[in-house]
Amino acid sequence: PTSEICFPSSPVEFDQLFRQTYQNDKLTVFRIAGTSHGIEFKPEDIKFGKGIKVLEGSDITIISTGPHLSTAIEANKKLIDKGIKSDVIYIHTIRPLDVELIRRSVEKTKKVVIIEEHMTTGGLGDDVLRTTYDIPGLKFKSISIQDKFVTGYGSYEELTESCGLTSSAIIQTVNAWLI
Repeated sequence: PTSEICFPSSPVEFDQLFRQTYQNDKLTVFRIAGTSHGIEFKPEDIKFGKGIKVLEGSDITIISTGPHLSTAIEANKKLIDKGIKSDVIYIHTIRPLDVELIRRSVEKTKKVVIIEEHMTTGGLGDDVLRTTYDIPGLKFKSISIQDKFVTGYGSYEELTESCGLTSSAIIQTVNAWLI
């Protein structure tokens, strides 16, 4: 019940989160990504238990974790071309979850898409849904690994594509909501 889960996707995130948690007398699990999101954060921006609002928007909230921050940013660029502005939130600490940041954004936009390389059940998407289910007019979508075996081999990018963890999946969700 008091365990903590971190999913850093860059060396500076791991360094800061490890320093902030290593003497706290709790079980802290670090899931280390094999691929970075490629975004540079300053060490002072990384605070255990606090997400990072990477981009400010008003129409939709995109929440990502691990390497898929780059996927969220790519989707945001394509949505801007359609006149849609996204709050892009990056979650490096899964537990404890930054409920305040997430609720504040979703209460504003009423639409949230989560992209993560975790199972549909039991992941960040479930946690966000439990955090936001009572927001009136909520539209919710979790883009994650479906409950089936992932087969085949390939690069990280090829496996991500085969699981549907793409910026196109985010854009398709938003387009469906606009119809």
